[in-house]
Amino acid sequence: MLVVAIRTAYSWRALFAIPAAIIGVFAGSWSGRKLRPWIAAFDDVWKTLKSLGAPLGSFVIGYAMIVLFFAEVFAAIWRLQPYAFGKELMNPRFGDFLYFSVVTAATLGYGDIKPVNGLARSAACIEVVIGIGWITIVFAAVQTLFQKRLAEKPPS
Repeated sequence: MLVVAIRTAYSWRALFAIPAAIIGVFAGSWSGRKLRPWIAAFDDVWKTLKSLGAPLGSFVIGYAMIVLFFAEVFAAIWRLQPYAFGKELMNPRFGDFLYFSVVTAATLGYGDIKPVNGLARSAACIEVVIGIGWITIVFAAVQTLFQKRLAEKPPS
């Protein structure tokens, strides 16, 4: 009796497994044909991104240095003039100045921390110009690298 029950269980599973396997093969074949061009394109992009590791790493490190430097500048301005960032920022931590520096360098301008006096505003303007300049220089270098690669690549 036990053998019949096991055979019955396996036969029911086989009834579902065989069509599922056949459907899976056809679905896999179809999706493979559809995805092959995308995967090939991703492979080209991946190779390019791997070659851009050093320039992109340099960009991140340079941007982080700009942000950290100006966070220190803003902290020094606050120590000289405690109301330089408004009365809302009375007992700031370094994280507050780091946050303000990131928001300023990224030109987001949320407005929750804002410079109110001339020295703080001047430092924020200088950070924006340097941050945008850094992004422009790095993207120009990456574009030049892409143009060289595209010029070297034989036409398909």
